[in-house]
Amino acid sequence: LAFVAVADCQSAVECVKNAYPPDPATKVPWFTINLDLAPEERWKEVSQNRAAQIKHLLFEFKKFVLDWGNVTEKIINFVDKDMGSLVDSLPYPFGGELRGISKYSGLNLGEVVLFNIFYEFFTVCTSIVAEDPSGNFVHARNLDFGLFIGWDIKNKTWEIT
Repeated sequence: LAFVAVADCQSAVECVKNAYPPDPATKVPWFTINLDLAPEERWKEVSQNRAAQIKHLLFEFKKFVLDWGNVTEKIINFVDKDMGSLVDSLPYPFGGELRGISKYSGLNLGEVVLFNIFYEFFTVCTSIVAEDPSGNFVHARNLDFGLFIGWDIKNKTWEIT
């Protein structure tokens, strides 16, 4: 399944040209996750390096959901106050990894838990991990449209990328 975006350079939005190769300043950093470390320490470097970007993303997401009405503020408060306790019900090593991400990023544990199980609740995507006879692992996701992801409640439109 492939998605193709076609840009109309005659529109009010400026068409981006010469974007490849990308500017070295925008290069995404490479991280090696050492699974031999304690779960709480595995994601330390990533969490510290990306904390500001994750916090900004969460801020924007909260702005988005607050537009849905007053009840969403109660849900956000529940997530911040009570969702972190779910970490104790997750199988090893996930709980420890999420605690470490929270610790090293400065993010609320409830938010870290929610956004690591987010797909299970909201996007209705199907994901499969399988191993072939040679021992190679394959991850497949059907990329369903999602449940209200990209929906702008203010002007009743979908944002599609």
